[in-house]
Parts: sequence; structure tokens; C-alpha cells
Amino acid sequence: MLKPLIGAIAVAVLVGPVLGAAQTPTPPPPRPAPTRSAGGYDALLATQQSDITLLQRRNAELEADNRNVRATIDSLRGEVVRLRQELTTAVQAQSGERVWSRVRLWVVSLSAAVALAAAVAALLSFRHARRVARREAAERVFRDWWSDELSGLRGYFFNEFLPRHWPALEHCGVKDLAERVPEDGGRARRLCFFFDKVGWQAAMGLIRVEDVMPPMQQTMRRTWQVMQPLIEYDRAVNLGSMSDPVYLTGFEWLFDWSERPRNHHARILLSAHGLLRRRQVRALRQSLDRQNAAFLEYCAGLRQAPAPVRDAH
Repeated sequence: MLKPLIGAIAVAVLVGPVLGAAQTPTPPPPRPAPTRSAGGYDALLATQQSDITLLQRRNAELEADNRNVRATIDSLRGEVVRLRQELTTAVQAQSGERVWSRVRLWVVSLSAAVALAAAVAALLSFRHARRVARREAAERVFRDWWSDELSGLRGYFFNEFLPRHWPALEHCGVKDLAERVPEDGGRARRLCFFFDKVGWQAAMGLIRVEDVMPPMQQTMRRTWQVMQPLIEYDRAVNLGSMSDPVYLTGFEWLFDWSERPRNHHARILLSAHGLLRRRQVRALRQSLDRQNAAFLEYCAGLRQAPAPVRDAH
């Protein structure tokens, strides 16, 4: 856009001296002094007439050149005006483009801020809904755990099923209890299913296992240690019956979770909203470890003791 303007200015600079020369008439060359001879007057008159004709012709050429120069200057002036207009239009367009660029930038920034705020709100809403769902699920687990039914199942399992029926259950699965121990009535299996359901919900993130384990971790561990041989028997491939390799996997997941050092029952009680103080953790850990070892010895002793004789009646 600036190249035509620079060209016009250069032409004006070059044409200026020509225009000044055109406006200043060139003095005629000096005529020789007339000689006074017989035919000198006629010759002088003819010479003057020729000079006048030459001057008129030169004047006409200069006027034509002057008109051409003026036309060229007028054309250059028009070109300069046009270039100024184009430059002004370009500046205005560039200013408008800058304004629109700023407007677009603000619109994009505002849209990004709104989208970010919406994403944050959705994330907070999702977390709140998830916390509410987990709290409700934990409440249902606690309600079942402290119900009369689960309390009766726990009492039956450790006070009756373990000492009376479990030592004789060799080559037997949980699914076979209905046939091998008819008086069980499926109570041992229901206790295992409760822990299996809690384990699946915790593994899928529906509940926080740290929230529900403190009151039931020891019972869960001992139940698994008793029922593990029966559960593994059900998982084995038996050609004569339908096998289930993931049978009570949620139950096993809970036990494996409790086996990690950081999930020791004493540490879980410490982190459970101040239920246990730090100075009590070490003593409780040692006490729980001794109790677990004693329970395993008790179960081993039940296996070695002779099976009780059933009443014929």
C-alpha cells in the first residue's frame, strides 16, 4: 500500500524542476546587429519574422508541456488523495480488526471461564452425590451388621458351628453344608455372603472400606480363616458339579485388604475419627496379634481332636 505513495512522491520531485523551467520563458538568442546594406532591411524583417514564428512555435510547445505537467500533477494529486483514503481505510480496518480481536478474545475467555465453572460445579456435585451415596451405603451395612439376624448368625457360627460341625467338614464346600449339616439351615453361608457383599461394594468404590471395617474386621478375618478351605473347595473344578472360580471373591478381597500392614485393625481404629489414641495403638496391636495366633491354634486343635459322636436319636 505504501509503494504507490512513495512512487508518486518521487515523480513529483522529478517533475518539479521541469515545471519551473516551463513557467520561466527562455530568452531568445542575441540577434546580430543589423547591417545597413541595400537589402539589409528586407533580410532583417525576414529574420525577425522567422524568429517570431519560432518563438510562437516554442511558446506553443511550452504551453503544451505545461498543460501536460499540470495534468500529471493533478493526476498525482488525485493519486495521493486516493492513497490517503486507502491508508485511512486500512488504518480504520486494522483498528476495527484489533477491536474485534479483543472482543473475540474476551468472548473466548468468558466462554472458557463459564465452561471451567460448570466443570467445577459438576465435579463438586458429583463428589457430593458420591459422598451421600457412600454414606447411605455405609449406613445400610451398619444397619445389617447390628441387626438381630447378623448378631444371631455370628453367635451361631463361633459358638455352635465352629466347635461342633466344622472339624468334620473335610472335602466339603459351602454349597454342601445344606446336605452335610442340615441343622445349619444356611446360616454359615449367609454370614459369608454378608462379607462378600461388603467386599464387592468396597472393591467397586461404592463404600469406603475404612468406614465400615472398624467394628467387624476381627470377625471377618476369623470367619474367613474358618471358611477358607470350604470356599476353595467350591472354587475347584469339579466335573460332577458346577464350579465357580470367583465364588465369594468379595469376601477374600476384604481379608486380603486387612492383611496389609497399613490396614491393621489397630491403625484403622486410630484413623476412625479418634476412636483410639496413639498411645493405645501399640498395646492393641500386640493384643490383637496374640488373639489371632491363639484363634488359629484353637482351630488347629479342633481339627486334631476326635470328631464328636453324634447322638443316634
